[in-house]
Amino acid sequence: MEDSLLNRNRNINRGFRKLEVWKEAIDFYAFVCEKLDTLYHIPFKTKGQVDASAFSIH
Repeated sequence: MEDSLLNRNRNINRGFRKLEVWKEAIDFYAFVCEKLDTLYHIPFKTKGQVDASAFSIH
């Protein structure tokens, strides 16, 4: 992850962006989004629910 992103709003985020678990959650969300884009047989509403639940992890 870029240092500029980690240091942005330094006083607001209190360093949570430096946590390894947070970085892994972001990577997981990106992975889920990538996989959902390839699945055309899943209903839109189900895709939205999966996307929202993966987003809420971080």
